[in-house]
Amino acid sequence: FSIPSYQLYSFTRPTGKGGGVAVFVRDVWSVHELKFSFQQAETVALRLCTANTSILLLSVYRPPCCNGRLFLEELDSALSSLSSEHSICMIGDINIDVLRPTLALVGNYLDVLAKWGLDYVIREVTREEFLSGQLTKSCIDHINIRHHNLIAQSAIVEQKLADHYFVCCSLTLVSNTTVPVNYESEVLIVDPRLFHQLVEEYDWNAFLFNVSPNECYEEFVIQLNRFRQKASRRVKIRQRNLNHKWMSPEILAAIKERELVWAQAKRSPKCDTLQLEYKLSRNKVNAMIRRAKRLHLRNKFKEARADPRKTWSLINDFRGLNTTASNRNNNRTLCSSMGQGAVDGLNNFFSSVSGSARKPPNSCTLRNSTVESAYLPYFDEDNLKTILFSLKCKSPGIDGISANELRRSFDKLKSVLLTILNGILYNGVIPLKLKTAIVIPLFKTGKRDQVENYRPISILPCISQILEKHLCLIMTRFLDLHDTLSPTQYGFVQGRGTQTLLEDLSDLLNLSFERNQVACALFLDVSKAFDSVSHRLLLDKLSMLGFRGSFLSLLEDFLRDRRQCVSIDQIRSNFSIIRSGVPQGSILSPLLFNIYVNDLSSNVQTSLFQYADDTLIVACAPKYLQAITMLQNAATQTMDWFAANLISVNASKTQLICFHNPLKRINVSYPFVLHTSKCSNCVCTHLTYSSSVKYLGLVFDRDLAWNSQLAQVCRKLRSLSCVMFNIRYFMPFSVRKLVLHALGYNILRYGITVYGHCAARWKLRINSILRSLLKSISYDRCLDNDSDVFKELCLPDFYSLFRDTVVFRHFWDSSYKIPYTPVRCLRPKDRFLTTRCFTRYGERIRDYYVASCFNKLPASVFNATTKYKLRNALRSLRR
Repeated sequence: FSIPSYQLYSFTRPTGKGGGVAVFVRDVWSVHELKFSFQQAETVALRLCTANTSILLLSVYRPPCCNGRLFLEELDSALSSLSSEHSICMIGDINIDVLRPTLALVGNYLDVLAKWGLDYVIREVTREEFLSGQLTKSCIDHINIRHHNLIAQSAIVEQKLADHYFVCCSLTLVSNTTVPVNYESEVLIVDPRLFHQLVEEYDWNAFLFNVSPNECYEEFVIQLNRFRQKASRRVKIRQRNLNHKWMSPEILAAIKERELVWAQAKRSPKCDTLQLEYKLSRNKVNAMIRRAKRLHLRNKFKEARADPRKTWSLINDFRGLNTTASNRNNNRTLCSSMGQGAVDGLNNFFSSVSGSARKPPNSCTLRNSTVESAYLPYFDEDNLKTILFSLKCKSPGIDGISANELRRSFDKLKSVLLTILNGILYNGVIPLKLKTAIVIPLFKTGKRDQVENYRPISILPCISQILEKHLCLIMTRFLDLHDTLSPTQYGFVQGRGTQTLLEDLSDLLNLSFERNQVACALFLDVSKAFDSVSHRLLLDKLSMLGFRGSFLSLLEDFLRDRRQCVSIDQIRSNFSIIRSGVPQGSILSPLLFNIYVNDLSSNVQTSLFQYADDTLIVACAPKYLQAITMLQNAATQTMDWFAANLISVNASKTQLICFHNPLKRINVSYPFVLHTSKCSNCVCTHLTYSSSVKYLGLVFDRDLAWNSQLAQVCRKLRSLSCVMFNIRYFMPFSVRKLVLHALGYNILRYGITVYGHCAARWKLRINSILRSLLKSISYDRCLDNDSDVFKELCLPDFYSLFRDTVVFRHFWDSSYKIPYTPVRCLRPKDRFLTTRCFTRYGERIRDYYVASCFNKLPASVFNATTKYKLRNALRSLRR
């Protein structure tokens, strides 16, 4: 079989039956065939070269009868023999299903790829067939890429000649040979020094004397805009060689020489002298580019070492995650195709939920009220300064005032700011501009011309944020004083968070397993909860909780007549009115939402976990039927409460799961429905039972084996390992270590106290991936191949990270550390008392594992008095 203008390279079995690999290469490529000793696979290895690039193509077919473990050893040996600077494309039918990452062979295969910087780009089904009357799906046809200056795009063609789909991949060269082009653009900038000088020289006392308090804010905005116009100037920005700033005249001359030699070598393909001359010229250019690029990027990191924001901007450019630039390009694409209609369409879509207010019921679900009333104090200078200087540096709101401008001239502007803010508190009326949000659309995924694929990011005026933070602090103190907020709410509450919620949930589930119980859980998906809050019901609840009089009037005005507009590249939509919901992006909104849903816990009789709008109900009982019945009753009570508070639940995304010991056989067949108690002649769809569920970033399996979660963790670590392998040359050691801590150990650290008691095979696998990562981090540190990189770099492995996390969370907290006092001191005893448990699930409860971790620590660790000393004491245990 032949294809015109293509060369054929193939491998066939000696017997001539079955198997075999064929590769067709276009004539424009210069091809050199390589030999690898594979006994467990059939391969064709080619080095393909053009004037600009070279790539190693490894085509593989591994028959199902061949030993998978021996194949991985051969693959690891073959990849280790190649230079780490070579681009590689490995393609073929490997007969290893990457859709089942929990299997040992699959995990080992992915570890080998990540170890040598190869990323598998085919991740969907490539084979479908009927086996024993059931449709089975697998991904056994792979394309694995290690690319330098290449953009990889892969796809699966859903047509097939036999039982496999076609897989394909496009590798586009990011050319280094482009001649630099100069770009000039004119932008309007504000000179901060001149602006500050104008503010300092202005007589603000006379301003306050001539302006009425009700007009103070509007006149203040006008005056600052005048200063901004005076301090503005147009400048021309010249940018050259945007993508390849390391290119020099010497490199361009060498590239020109290489292309001339390539043209001669192509005309005489059998001339060994010209072929050798071309290879020398190509290698010289590649070496010059690599060296120049390394020096340029190392200098960039050196310049940014004192600025974390610049450092992470460079790191994200390496990772291809420059979200600001990509979002700007997405928005420009949308505007260029639709113009003004795009921003108006986005604004209509974003305000569609909150644009219409539904009629609230006559009664409020909150039963208990607070007798005392909250006091609303005015701003003073210290309070104003503390709040202003605690705000994050964000883009200015619709009034154009930024926090930096107010901070820079605080001494001059403090009297004006106090007048504006205290006037709002006194009158209970907030200027309309302070209730207007600019919405920036952020692209999620899918088609860029569809508004459903964008989510809103709201920008509010800086002065509005100061007012909201003041109100939030006052309200929080009052609620804490009267212990109003429910203990089931973990979101936006000081001292709680996702980690605390996950640990409490884990203790509940493991305790039920320890007691041989069944735990049925319902993970409710609430539809646009923040946008569905009824203003009338919220104000009624605020009044009952003690926010009355002028305080309530101010909060009512805060919610009334709020507006928003979408802005993209100086194009703004019309304003739309927000008639329901709490403002998105507001400092006060999370607290208001917590108050709105605070009484849900008093209406549900089983265990309840809330993180803002994420609601979880758990019912535990010795028998499955008893537990699911309790959960059904609790779900009906919850749906009644949601209906009374005008909140909708998305039943299609709500998940039901039955947690039970895998040794306990259960037939989960109870017909569970999601409806209110008023549902008569019920025809509601029954919920299906899930085998695993993702909640707050962790994947819970019904048997608490954590296989799905740890497979996800391994996937993320492998992805990071590929990135670090390919960019390790350009980063200083300190930056590589920073990336490892921020992107590697942070992946592990989140939730490790929950899933850290996993099976030993998962700990070994994660340590193996971490070891590959550490070798990329320390590639220029001259470490021995057989050395322990964890000890050499003094970095934690899986168990050390688990232990350090537990110690840091509980070192100064004695909730789970009860001192052990023996009746008779006959021999040394443990420092803390561990609860008695009968199964491995009991050892996963904090009452046991916290005390157990601290009992294993040496006495020197307990001498630490600060976090810094504690960190050093734990680090010394790794040596």
